[in-house]
Amino acid sequence: MLGVGFLDSLNRKPVTVSGVTGKGLGSDSVLYNNASVSAIYLPLHTTKDSTNYAISFKNGESVINDTISVFHKQETQFVSPACGCVPIFKVDSFKVKNTGRLYKTIELYSPEVINVEQNINVKIYF
Repeated sequence: MLGVGFLDSLNRKPVTVSGVTGKGLGSDSVLYNNASVSAIYLPLHTTKDSTNYAISFKNGESVINDTISVFHKQETQFVSPACGCVPIFKVDSFKVKNTGRLYKTIELYSPEVINVEQNINVKIYF
């Protein structure tokens, strides 16, 4: 899972953002629906070299919509005969198409993505 952490731009500490909605483009599944979170975890495509998400943030009565495209490579790592193999991703880059920009900056913090919901790979500063 790609971990996206929300941080305060002044003190660089995690901040809870309200009204976060996110889904993968080309999918009917909503991953987050009007959630209050300090991080979100997004699955990456195992059969493509990019994954696209629609993320929206509530800002008072208005909603700010962003599209985030993550460009990545996948390798398979053998764990054990019982577990088999797991995908390991490396993020090459990402592109954000935004309409209102509630946040200040986005940083690729850790390009190696493993399927653990604790690692932060991308930091978004508010």
